[in-house]
Amino acid sequence: EKKKNVYCDGIRYRILKREYHDGKYEGIIINNRRQIKGIMYYKNGSKYEGQWKNDKKQGKGVFTSQNYNNPNMIGIKYEGEFNNDNIEGYGIGKYTSGDKYEGEWKNNKQYGRGTLIYKGGGKYVGEWQDGKLNGIRNYGRTTSSAVQVTAPARGIARSEERVSRNAET
Repeated sequence: EKKKNVYCDGIRYRILKREYHDGKYEGIIINNRRQIKGIMYYKNGSKYEGQWKNDKKQGKGVFTSQNYNNPNMIGIKYEGEFNNDNIEGYGIGKYTSGDKYEGEWKNNKQYGRGTLIYKGGGKYVGEWQDGKLNGIRNYGRTTSSAVQVTAPARGIARSEERVSRNAET
């Protein structure tokens, strides 16, 4: 452990460097647990910088994935809220493909209201469930139709059905 001091909300804390089974941590440790804020450098090349509580990612942070064991997270930079070590709440995910998702997350997946903006300029706006668009949503490049989507959020929609706007009302 290497020690230096940092102030957070007027309180002095020691910044420690510590090895863990999955990587190296640099930040505040209280009662042998990662707390308040710190940076975790994972052995697989991923990195988390942000708030911690009781050894778990909690609050605001930035997670950059290189080779994560969750297929929904490979090649993503996420900035937003964490809860109990999971991406949960409002945040922005930027994928290596150039696509970007902005909205609500739950259990490391898109969930609730959100927008997927494709690198080429198109976008889907609507409700998400378990990492997938859920139901009829607006597609940003068309005014004459909506799109029924049942595809994973991480790629181009694989199953689309054009629906006329008259059917929406």
